[in-house]
Amino acid sequence: MKIRSIELTNFRKFVGTVRVESIGDNVNVLVGRNELGKSTLLQAINAVIFERARSNASHVKAFRHFVNQTVPEVKLSFDIGGQSWAIHKRFAGQSGKAILTCIGGAVYEDEAAEAELQRLLGFTGGRGGGEPGIWGTLWVQQGQSLGDMA
Repeated sequence: MKIRSIELTNFRKFVGTVRVESIGDNVNVLVGRNELGKSTLLQAINAVIFERARSNASHVKAFRHFVNQTVPEVKLSFDIGGQSWAIHKRFAGQSGKAILTCIGGAVYEDEAAEAELQRLLGFTGGRGGGEPGIWGTLWVQQGQSLGDMA
């Protein structure tokens, strides 16, 4: 999987829309001072891949903006298997929405989008979203890498 762009709207600390585009094939580095939103950006990528748009879990509700509590949205464009895809999730509990589009091809919505995304990325779903499997070994959240092994 190659991530090509990410767009966040009203996600945690961000008001309005923030985009990172033109992500290349090689190593890409996010650089910025503390509290600029680098970890929030990575959290949004994790959310759009592993969390269900209709989830009512407290950690998904925490994606809402800190102050105005607006509904967060995340769009991720990526390449996999020689095709370009875009996933767009609106994290709004039971009225949440997921749309997965194969550029120039099929469009999947809601549960079909969640299932097809899991199939594309090779992980299985659970109640709280996808089980990352091998992906989880590559994803260490800030502040958790030195935690208690138990």
